[in-house]
Amino acid sequence: MTAVVKDHLGDHGVQYVASSEHEPDHTLADVTRCHDLLGFAPRSPDLDATVVALIEERSISLAPVDGAA
Repeated sequence: MTAVVKDHLGDHGVQYVASSEHEPDHTLADVTRCHDLLGFAPRSPDLDATVVALIEERSISLAPVDGAA
């Protein structure tokens, strides 16, 4: 995902850091109650496409890290 952001907004010094051994690879979240109470069923969208859509929708632009224009 960092590559998608960099492709659309430029390189602003953001660095990818691998997860630590203490972070879970996945969760076992049960969304049954959410669905039962709210009728909401989450789905896993294409994260890269979501990031691009948010960037375009909000016309996001970032200043370089050093503050230079």
